[in-house]
Amino acid sequence: MIKEFSRELLRDPECGILFDYQSDHDTLFICFAGGGPDMATSPPFEFSGVLRNLDVKKMFVRDISNCVYHNGLKHLSGNFEETTGILAAEVKRSGCKRVVTIGNCQGAYAAIYYGAMLQADLVLAFAPLTFVDEENRTRYGEKRWPDGFERLYNCGTAAPHLYDLTTLPETQDLPIDIYYDPHYVPDTNLVQHFIPGKTNIRVYERPGGEHLLVRNLKKSGELDEILEKACSSERALNIR
Repeated sequence: MIKEFSRELLRDPECGILFDYQSDHDTLFICFAGGGPDMATSPPFEFSGVLRNLDVKKMFVRDISNCVYHNGLKHLSGNFEETTGILAAEVKRSGCKRVVTIGNCQGAYAAIYYGAMLQADLVLAFAPLTFVDEENRTRYGEKRWPDGFERLYNCGTAAPHLYDLTTLPETQDLPIDIYYDPHYVPDTNLVQHFIPGKTNIRVYERPGGEHLLVRNLKKSGELDEILEKACSSERALNIR
């Protein structure tokens, strides 16, 4: 379901999208949730707390089924194409002029994909999941979340042609800022796999935190700075 944001609805297991378009700011932040604990339980809406006092339009999105958004949004859509249509309609309804997509882990995967489909002005990707296919998982020794990947492969609506985001041509001109812990090999593999040949990506190495990088950025206050800057910053391309 799509409902107007309230703190109480953050715990509603039926909500796939919460929106808050009351701000007069012309920027809309679309925040995609990562996986639940070990990608095994329904994920919470992410970034709602840190954005509480930021004066922008906001949309919070989550894949309750924990299928890396391949299974659509509960009671709303059944696949990527249908979800894109819903998000595009919400972007129009918000009245925004700029779109920033944000995500962590599988939420970053969604932020990149839907950012490309919605022609976002900026993507903020934290410890991003950039591939989910078995070939690359074997190649890089990716052993995390085996049950979650098995659930994805068996969900019935998976789109194998989107298992590797490097194959998505729309990402070539998409302004993307990536934050990750360079000392954490699994996430480094995901980032280094994605960036070759792309001049539209800025990479920010933030040692410490491993896959829980966002938690460290919250504690240090840097996450607030990143989000505030994204409200109005002009993003130059071809800067890598």
